[in-house]
Amino acid sequence: MKQPTDTPNVISVAITDVAFLQMVLTEGAATTNELIQRSFRERGCGLTVHSRAADLRRKLQREAGQTVRCVRRPGRNRYGKIDYVYMLAPFSPEDPA
Repeated sequence: MKQPTDTPNVISVAITDVAFLQMVLTEGAATTNELIQRSFRERGCGLTVHSRAADLRRKLQREAGQTVRCVRRPGRNRYGKIDYVYMLAPFSPEDPA
């Protein structure tokens, strides 16, 4: 669990990476870069998005019948590189575990 920080504009209570990711994705889809930047801005630390997305996916499938989807799209302003976009979605049996 992350520790509280005195950095301005940073969430003042400790929040796990998974809880932070769930909070952000509840607001809507976000790219890997957006999630990392927001984590630094709001918590004062980074985030290993793909690993925490896998943790959140397992948690949501057990508790809420949801999943975390990750789709690839051409990167914006990234010279042809790929962006990964994460979003919450209803779980279906075809989804990976």
